[in-house]
Amino acid sequence: VNTLVNMPSVVPLALAMALVPAIAQACARGAWSEVCNKTRLALKITLTISLPAAVALAVMAEPIMALLYGGLTAEKQLQAARLLQVSAPSVVALAIVQTLSGTLQGMGKAKAPVAALGAGAAAKIVVTHILTGIPALNITGACIGTVVCYSIAAVIDLYWASRSLGHALNGMRLLARPAAASCAMGVALAAFLRYAQGILWPWVTEMCGVGLGILVYFTALWLVGGISMGEARRMLGRWEAAG
Repeated sequence: VNTLVNMPSVVPLALAMALVPAIAQACARGAWSEVCNKTRLALKITLTISLPAAVALAVMAEPIMALLYGGLTAEKQLQAARLLQVSAPSVVALAIVQTLSGTLQGMGKAKAPVAALGAGAAAKIVVTHILTGIPALNITGACIGTVVCYSIAAVIDLYWASRSLGHALNGMRLLARPAAASCAMGVALAAFLRYAQGILWPWVTEMCGVGLGILVYFTALWLVGGISMGEARRMLGRWEAAG
């Protein structure tokens, strides 16, 4: 479960590494509008990737576990799927933490993300200790603790980044459109699984689900204005050039 949850964080981690020198240079020139624009763009990309990834992991947890861990018993696959569903929100929180850590380090506030993660870690220890002692939750309490840890760190990082940029970040506006598109994708995937699961082989269900999810998500994202035509053309141009 931890391996699957950490996979979507590859892009935010790469963004964070690229943000540090770019934002440091902009800060040195006093170009705060550029810092704000780079941070907003990085956060937009992060949310556009992490939100659908979290929803897809939650909705398709059972076929994912059946495909990747077919050697487990049905009971253990189901337990792992439930743990993945509980852990899925941490995908978004971890992505935000990684992206904003790069932003804050570039602005010379290296202690802020460390303090945020420290606060999250302290909360994780307390929550995990309490919840894992409840027989009905057991190991699920550890997953909840991880979600709480990264959520607290993400909120603190958002606060410091927004404060440093004069409250011009507007994180809720960046969140709304990819969240709406992700919900539409989740509904489509749930409807697909209701009829496909138990009929198709796990790998066929997974591949069809991935294709359907990508199609529905980007269509919905375009319809709600999450991707402009200009952005779509630039992305398409880069793909064609790469090809």
